[in-house]
Amino acid sequence: MRAADRRAASRVTRYVAESGYVADQIKRFYGRDADVVYPPVDCERFKPNGRRDHDGYFLLCGRLIEPYKRFGIAIEAFRHLPQRLVVAGDGPAYPELASRAGKNVEFLGRLDDEELVPVMQGAAAMVFPSTDDFGLIPVESMACGRPVIAFGAGGALETVKPGVTGEFFAQPTAEAIREAVEQFDADAYDPEAIRAHAEHWSTPRFKARMLEIIEQTAGRN
Repeated sequence: MRAADRRAASRVTRYVAESGYVADQIKRFYGRDADVVYPPVDCERFKPNGRRDHDGYFLLCGRLIEPYKRFGIAIEAFRHLPQRLVVAGDGPAYPELASRAGKNVEFLGRLDDEELVPVMQGAAAMVFPSTDDFGLIPVESMACGRPVIAFGAGGALETVKPGVTGEFFAQPTAEAIREAVEQFDADAYDPEAIRAHAEHWSTPRFKARMLEIIEQTAGRN
Protein backbone atom coordinates (compact mmCIF):
# COMPACT_ATOMS: atom_id res chain seq x y z
CA MET A 1 0.00 0.00 0.00
CA ARG A 2 2.86 2.39 0.74
CA ALA A 3 4.42 1.68 -2.67
CA ALA A 4 1.10 2.32 -4.44
CA ASP A 5 0.59 5.48 -2.42
CA ARG A 6 4.04 6.76 -3.34
CA ARG A 7 3.44 6.09 -7.05
CA ALA A 8 0.16 8.00 -6.90
CA ALA A 9 1.84 10.83 -5.00
CA SER A 10 4.46 11.21 -7.73
CA ARG A 11 1.73 12.13 -10.23
CA VAL A 12 0.56 15.14 -8.22
CA THR A 13 1.37 18.41 -9.99
CA ARG A 14 1.79 20.55 -6.90
CA TYR A 15 1.37 20.04 -3.17
CA VAL A 16 -0.15 22.57 -0.82
CA ALA A 17 0.20 21.84 2.90
CA GLU A 18 -1.69 23.45 5.77
CA SER A 19 1.48 23.94 7.83
CA GLY A 20 5.21 23.54 7.74
CA TYR A 21 4.70 20.48 9.95
CA VAL A 22 2.68 18.79 7.18
CA ALA A 23 5.03 20.04 4.45
CA ASP A 24 7.87 18.31 6.28
CA GLN A 25 5.89 15.06 6.30
CA ILE A 26 5.23 15.36 2.55
CA LYS A 27 8.96 15.89 1.99
CA ARG A 28 9.93 12.89 4.14
CA PHE A 29 7.27 10.48 2.86
CA TYR A 30 6.98 11.51 -0.80
CA GLY A 31 10.21 13.39 -1.48
CA ARG A 32 8.20 16.38 -2.73
CA ASP A 33 8.26 20.05 -1.79
CA ALA A 34 4.99 21.68 -0.76
CA ASP A 35 3.76 25.25 -0.58
CA VAL A 36 2.41 26.15 2.85
CA VAL A 37 -0.98 27.85 2.94
CA TYR A 38 -2.39 28.04 6.43
CA PRO A 39 -6.12 27.38 6.89
CA PRO A 40 -8.42 30.38 7.21
CA VAL A 41 -9.63 31.60 10.59
CA ASP A 42 -12.86 33.59 10.75
CA CYS A 43 -11.49 36.72 12.41
CA GLU A 44 -14.84 38.47 11.92
CA ARG A 45 -16.60 35.92 14.10
CA PHE A 46 -13.75 35.21 16.54
CA LYS A 47 -12.84 38.62 17.94
CA PRO A 48 -12.12 40.30 21.28
CA ASN A 49 -14.97 41.53 23.46
CA GLY A 50 -13.22 44.84 24.18
CA ARG A 51 -12.22 43.90 27.73
CA ARG A 52 -8.60 43.66 28.85
CA ASP A 53 -9.50 41.41 31.79
CA HIS A 54 -10.85 37.85 31.87
CA ASP A 55 -13.02 35.60 34.02
CA GLY A 56 -10.22 33.50 35.48
CA TYR A 57 -10.97 30.04 34.08
CA PHE A 58 -8.81 28.02 31.70
CA LEU A 59 -10.43 26.56 28.59
CA LEU A 60 -10.10 23.19 26.87
CA CYS A 61 -11.93 22.94 23.56
CA GLY A 62 -12.50 20.26 20.91
CA ARG A 63 -13.74 16.73 20.32
CA LEU A 64 -13.41 14.52 23.37
CA ILE A 65 -11.31 11.77 21.78
CA GLU A 66 -8.58 9.97 23.67
CA PRO A 67 -5.67 9.60 23.39
CA TYR A 68 -5.44 11.82 20.30
CA LYS A 69 -6.56 15.09 21.90
CA ARG A 70 -4.91 14.33 25.26
CA PHE A 71 -7.70 16.01 27.23
CA GLY A 72 -7.16 13.42 29.94
CA ILE A 73 -3.78 14.80 30.93
CA ALA A 74 -5.19 18.34 31.16
CA ILE A 75 -8.07 17.18 33.35
CA GLU A 76 -5.62 15.26 35.53
CA ALA A 77 -3.43 18.36 35.83
CA PHE A 78 -6.34 20.43 37.15
CA ARG A 79 -7.06 17.84 39.86
CA HIS A 80 -3.98 19.32 41.52
CA LEU A 81 -4.70 23.00 40.77
CA PRO A 82 -7.03 25.54 42.38
CA GLN A 83 -7.94 27.16 39.04
CA ARG A 84 -11.12 26.30 37.16
CA LEU A 85 -11.05 24.36 33.91
CA VAL A 86 -13.94 24.69 31.45
CA VAL A 87 -14.28 22.00 28.78
CA ALA A 88 -16.18 22.85 25.58
CA GLY A 89 -16.93 19.88 23.31
CA ASP A 90 -18.33 16.39 23.31
CA GLY A 91 -17.27 12.99 22.08
CA PRO A 92 -16.88 9.32 22.97
CA ALA A 93 -14.39 9.96 25.78
CA TYR A 94 -16.80 12.14 27.77
CA PRO A 95 -17.91 9.49 30.33
CA GLU A 96 -14.33 8.54 31.18
CA LEU A 97 -13.09 12.13 31.32
CA ALA A 98 -16.02 13.26 33.45
CA SER A 99 -15.42 10.44 35.91
CA ARG A 100 -11.81 11.58 36.37
CA ALA A 101 -12.53 15.30 36.67
CA GLY A 102 -12.28 17.23 39.91
CA LYS A 103 -14.91 19.64 41.20
CA ASN A 104 -13.10 22.53 39.53
CA VAL A 105 -13.77 21.12 36.04
CA GLU A 106 -16.97 22.09 34.21
CA PHE A 107 -18.18 20.38 31.01
CA LEU A 108 -20.25 22.60 28.70
CA GLY A 109 -20.88 20.02 25.98
CA ARG A 110 -20.84 20.87 22.30
CA LEU A 111 -21.15 24.59 21.53
CA ASP A 112 -21.77 26.25 18.18
CA ASP A 113 -19.55 29.16 17.21
CA GLU A 114 -21.98 31.79 18.53
CA GLU A 115 -21.92 30.11 21.94
CA LEU A 116 -18.20 29.37 21.89
CA VAL A 117 -16.94 32.90 21.15
CA PRO A 118 -17.92 34.46 24.52
CA VAL A 119 -16.48 31.44 26.32
CA MET A 120 -13.17 31.97 24.53
CA GLN A 121 -13.30 35.72 25.19
CA GLY A 122 -13.64 35.18 28.93
CA ALA A 123 -10.89 32.59 29.37
CA ALA A 124 -7.62 33.33 31.13
CA ALA A 125 -6.01 31.09 28.51
CA MET A 126 -6.70 28.24 26.14
CA VAL A 127 -5.03 24.93 27.04
CA PHE A 128 -4.03 22.96 23.93
CA PRO A 129 -2.35 19.61 24.73
CA SER A 130 -2.62 17.81 21.37
CA THR A 131 -0.29 17.62 18.36
CA ASP A 132 -2.34 18.89 15.41
CA ASP A 133 -1.34 19.38 11.79
CA PHE A 134 -2.31 23.04 12.17
CA GLY A 135 -4.69 23.56 15.08
CA LEU A 136 -7.53 26.03 14.50
CA ILE A 137 -8.53 26.25 18.17
CA PRO A 138 -5.39 28.11 19.34
CA VAL A 139 -5.67 30.66 16.53
CA GLU A 140 -9.40 31.17 17.16
CA SER A 141 -8.58 31.80 20.81
CA MET A 142 -5.88 34.28 19.84
CA ALA A 143 -8.31 35.98 17.45
CA CYS A 144 -10.46 36.55 20.56
CA GLY A 145 -7.45 38.23 22.18
CA ARG A 146 -6.74 35.41 24.62
CA PRO A 147 -3.38 33.63 25.11
CA VAL A 148 -2.68 29.92 24.64
CA ILE A 149 -0.78 27.33 26.69
CA ALA A 150 0.15 24.72 24.09
CA PHE A 151 2.19 21.56 23.81
CA GLY A 152 5.29 22.51 21.85
CA ALA A 153 4.75 20.32 18.78
CA GLY A 154 2.90 20.26 15.46
CA GLY A 155 1.24 23.29 13.99
CA ALA A 156 1.14 25.15 17.31
CA LEU A 157 4.86 25.83 16.93
CA GLU A 158 3.98 27.95 13.89
CA THR A 159 1.09 29.89 15.43
CA VAL A 160 1.80 30.46 19.12
CA LYS A 161 4.45 33.10 19.86
CA PRO A 162 5.97 32.59 23.32
CA GLY A 163 5.89 35.68 25.50
CA VAL A 164 3.44 37.43 23.16
CA THR A 165 0.48 35.14 22.49
CA GLY A 166 1.08 32.39 25.03
CA GLU A 167 3.56 29.75 26.15
CA PHE A 168 4.60 26.16 25.41
CA PHE A 169 5.03 23.17 27.69
CA ALA A 170 7.65 20.65 26.62
CA GLN A 171 6.16 17.26 27.52
CA PRO A 172 2.60 15.91 26.93
CA THR A 173 2.07 15.12 30.61
CA ALA A 174 -0.24 16.25 33.40
CA GLU A 175 2.77 17.43 35.40
CA ALA A 176 4.01 19.66 32.57
CA ILE A 177 0.56 21.24 32.18
CA ARG A 178 0.24 21.76 35.93
CA GLU A 179 3.60 23.54 36.05
CA ALA A 180 2.74 25.67 33.02
CA VAL A 181 -0.56 26.81 34.56
CA GLU A 182 1.08 27.55 37.91
CA GLN A 183 3.68 29.76 36.23
CA PHE A 184 1.22 31.42 33.85
CA ASP A 185 0.24 35.08 34.32
CA ALA A 186 -2.70 35.78 32.03
CA ASP A 187 -2.48 39.52 32.73
CA ALA A 188 1.02 39.69 31.25
CA TYR A 189 -0.33 39.40 27.67
CA ASP A 190 -1.71 42.23 25.57
CA PRO A 191 -5.05 41.25 23.96
CA GLU A 192 -4.47 43.69 21.10
CA ALA A 193 -1.06 42.20 20.27
CA ILE A 194 -2.53 38.69 20.44
CA ARG A 195 -5.36 39.68 18.11
CA ALA A 196 -2.96 41.34 15.63
CA HIS A 197 -0.90 38.14 15.51
CA ALA A 198 -3.99 36.01 14.81
CA GLU A 199 -4.94 38.17 11.83
CA HIS A 200 -2.07 36.57 9.89
CA TRP A 201 -4.50 33.66 9.39
CA SER A 202 -7.52 35.67 8.28
CA THR A 203 -9.81 34.36 5.54
CA PRO A 204 -8.92 37.08 2.96
CA ARG A 205 -5.23 36.20 3.20
CA PHE A 206 -6.02 32.52 2.72
CA LYS A 207 -8.19 33.19 -0.34
CA ALA A 208 -5.59 35.46 -1.95
CA ARG A 209 -2.77 32.94 -1.49
CA MET A 210 -4.84 29.97 -2.69
CA LEU A 211 -5.97 31.89 -5.78
CA GLU A 212 -2.35 32.80 -6.55
CA ILE A 213 -1.24 29.17 -6.35
CA ILE A 214 -4.18 27.90 -8.41
CA GLU A 215 -3.53 30.44 -11.18
CA GLN A 216 0.18 29.67 -11.23
CA THR A 217 -0.48 25.93 -11.41
CA ALA A 218 -3.07 26.30 -14.14
CA GLY A 219 -0.58 28.32 -16.16
CA ARG A 220 -2.71 31.47 -16.24
CA ASN A 221 -1.51 35.08 -15.91
